[in-house]
Amino acid sequence: MWGGYQTTVNPMVEAQEKVDIVSFLEDIRGIVEPNRQMILDLMSGIQAHERGIGQLYWQYTQQTSNQWLKEQWEKFGKDTEVNRLVAERVMGALEGDPSYKSSLARDHEQFMRCFTNVQSQGSAGDQIRLGNLVMTENISKLLWKGVHRASASIKDAPTAKILADAGKIARATTEEHVTWNTAMYESYLSKLMLGM
Repeated sequence: MWGGYQTTVNPMVEAQEKVDIVSFLEDIRGIVEPNRQMILDLMSGIQAHERGIGQLYWQYTQQTSNQWLKEQWEKFGKDTEVNRLVAERVMGALEGDPSYKSSLARDHEQFMRCFTNVQSQGSAGDQIRLGNLVMTENISKLLWKGVHRASASIKDAPTAKILADAGKIARATTEEHVTWNTAMYESYLSKLMLGM
């Protein structure tokens, strides 16, 4: 017994058992051959969505007079640019053209334009902007979560790893953005309803 764990008498047997487990896990890892074009179309859409969110953060920092929102949105805008670059690099790593724009990307661009024109000023305008960010960041979170989840079904190990790592990296920041913007949205809504 070593460190509280039972070991075999023969280290070679123990090593072979570990190799067998790794081999088994590799065999069941993925069952689907990746459709590279569909992956590139999706990553192009994600890249467009992240670019749109980044533009919202930049625009909204110009429109708010709340210094706290401005500072947080500037930080989130930088995070979002990293996520856009992750999508771009995934496309390159999969031997695609990072400047390729799929029909999905054009749809995301059109969708994001719906959130750019906020007429309300002051706290009411900030509350609308926060709501817009909650919606768009939630979609981003779902996209990256889907990329990460789909990676587990892909048989090609290098492709699966690229997608799993990308999803893991980007999902962490989008979750932070959703949580913070949601909390602020709820706070602003309460203030507006109570006349504060």
